[in-house]
Amino acid sequence: MLTTINQNTDTPARREGVPGAVLTYLYDRSRDSKKSSQPGQDFICFRVDEDNNRFAFCVCDGVSQSFYGDIAARFLGEKLCNWLYEYDPPPSAPDVFIEALDAALTNWTDEASTLVQEKEITASLPPMVRDALERKREVGSETMFLGGIVDFAEGMFYACWMGDLRLWLWDSKAKSIPFDGLWETKLRWSTRYGAKNGKPHVLILSLKGIARITAHTDGLGSRTPGLEDILANVLAGNSLHKLNSLASDLMESPTSDDVAVLDIALDSTADSHAVPVFVPLPIQLDLEETTVIWDEIPDATGYRVSVQQGGRQWTIDTTTNTFFLPADSIDTVIRVRALGHEQHGPWSGPLTIQPPSMPDAVRYGVGDSEVVVVTASPFRLRRVIAISLVLALLISLGWIVLTYVR
Repeated sequence: MLTTINQNTDTPARREGVPGAVLTYLYDRSRDSKKSSQPGQDFICFRVDEDNNRFAFCVCDGVSQSFYGDIAARFLGEKLCNWLYEYDPPPSAPDVFIEALDAALTNWTDEASTLVQEKEITASLPPMVRDALERKREVGSETMFLGGIVDFAEGMFYACWMGDLRLWLWDSKAKSIPFDGLWETKLRWSTRYGAKNGKPHVLILSLKGIARITAHTDGLGSRTPGLEDILANVLAGNSLHKLNSLASDLMESPTSDDVAVLDIALDSTADSHAVPVFVPLPIQLDLEETTVIWDEIPDATGYRVSVQQGGRQWTIDTTTNTFFLPADSIDTVIRVRALGHEQHGPWSGPLTIQPPSMPDAVRYGVGDSEVVVVTASPFRLRRVIAISLVLALLISLGWIVLTYVR
């Protein structure tokens, strides 16, 4: 299942155990994005094989000078991560890897261009700004990217990139492992052209001697000896506090940029303290909004909601046990799992969302199936509000009467 980190909010440093590795990731929007309540243009996603055979990831950095770079970053991140997860690169043929990837990057442009054309520009923006955005729309949305495959079964690591994102390989003593790689800012992926200004670069290495892999956007800084020492100290020491402090310090910089970091510690075991063991029971209530709730799970630090719609699947993390979808979310499949300190609970069964106009019913996702319970008196938001208003009116009248009688 694909896991995506939300672009609309900040995700402080978090550690998460997956089969064969422990992940540490952070997503922090730029100061300007936070101030204007805009999504970040960086993106992180990963996909895990629960049988401990393969792990795929992608980190993207949307180009701010293009048309809403967050569109390209998210679209390509999801597409590329799923593609890498399914692809088997020849271990000794990088040219084959490059050509296959280049073809895929081209094939995705039609679908991505449709998203660009459908993107609505805020009506309240000044006319000059709207005109500039419309001109950018003609060029498309662009992003730089760094993707990878950790093939545990074959003992291989594959990476591909365009742009100036950063990739670090570390040994067991937290010393960086040098490798050949060309990082060019002019290289990027475009929703209109596919690979732009050149073809993607690839790297194929044995996992032997690699203890951890770190990918991050340029918001964390440039490739300098100072940054190498900082990363080695922060990541090898497994200090979430230090990583958060680093992001906070960067936020104070005049050139504050989005920061996205994904670190993969191989052959590591997550802390098993307070792992949620219960499975959430997602329920769709027949409201004006398409609302899903579930029971609160002991030891849960939050919840992860998987959304599957129209051939696309993504996740959103939340700290509450309520999840809102648009009223037109027809044939959307929801799953929920409880998040723990470093390890997470099992996924719930699938819950297929139905529009509010469907017959009165409460829907449950149980195990691997779905149960629909038809109710004579469904819970309705309007009814609750109306009853509350009537009770408030009666109480007020009663108070007036008692005051008058006295």
